[in-house]
Amino acid sequence: WLLHYGSRVEVLAPPKLREELAAEHRRAAEVNR
Repeated sequence: WLLHYGSRVEVLAPPKLREELAAEHRRAAEVNR
């Protein structure tokens, strides 16, 4: 559900979730180039 908020959210903890969300955003950026 966090992806729904896009750039309006920043995951501070846990670090694993923060990295997973960042990776998902990177993949989305590659697809939408």
